[in-house]
Amino acid sequence: MIDVKYCYMKDVYKKEISNIKEAKFTNDIDFHKRKVNDLEYRDPDSCSKKLVSDIIELYFPNEILKRNNEIIYLKNKLALSTDYLGPSATTAKRVGITDDFVWNAILECRTIGGHIVWPRMNDGINLNKAKSGFKGNGISDRADIAFYEIKNYLENNLDKKTYNIDLKKCLNNEENKKFFAMFNKSFKDFCDYFDLVDSFVDKNYDIIWFADPELKTLTKNEVINYFNNNINAIKKRNEKIKQKLMED
Repeated sequence: MIDVKYCYMKDVYKKEISNIKEAKFTNDIDFHKRKVNDLEYRDPDSCSKKLVSDIIELYFPNEILKRNNEIIYLKNKLALSTDYLGPSATTAKRVGITDDFVWNAILECRTIGGHIVWPRMNDGINLNKAKSGFKGNGISDRADIAFYEIKNYLENNLDKKTYNIDLKKCLNNEENKKFFAMFNKSFKDFCDYFDLVDSFVDKNYDIIWFADPELKTLTKNEVINYFNNNINAIKKRNEKIKQKLMED
């Protein structure tokens, strides 16, 4: 059975680090300069076979055509890859949050509840890249804004204010259209399928905001508050997933 408390950072460093909680994390705005115990930082989305296996078991047990490392191929020929729903280490570094605080957040969030899948694009920007937003302009990698843009797209509320124009544009890519058709082009069905209710959206399928979506100039306290709200959402999603697994 999937362990909702399992941190996939353990998987990517299992050969070198016996106790991942005691590892020393060195943050940097440049992803490639981050370190864990002087080892290069490894992203579970591209390095954890266990993460991909758990996502398949949880959400696509009968839909898989094949898998190739981190890429999941469904029977409908869609190619998917996992994406992190946790808070941005880049934003934390920008406002001076300690490396220990960020590492503890990573350990909490790099669990099954802190991940989702998006289609891989043949052309253009994919949802993962679009979700990252512009570095240096507000909080990077905001899951709440991503779900807001998806909600407006699926509910045809295209005149509503957008907070991530790149993400809004990429939703019209053919791969994304095919992906959301799997959920009847319904935001409710999408959220139910991926266990997002009571964590990332409320029972009315409205977005649970982790911070003001219009934030541009950030204070350290605003980012810490955003982190805590995002961490809390992932914990709640893990509990929902755990309950579902117990009922199956």
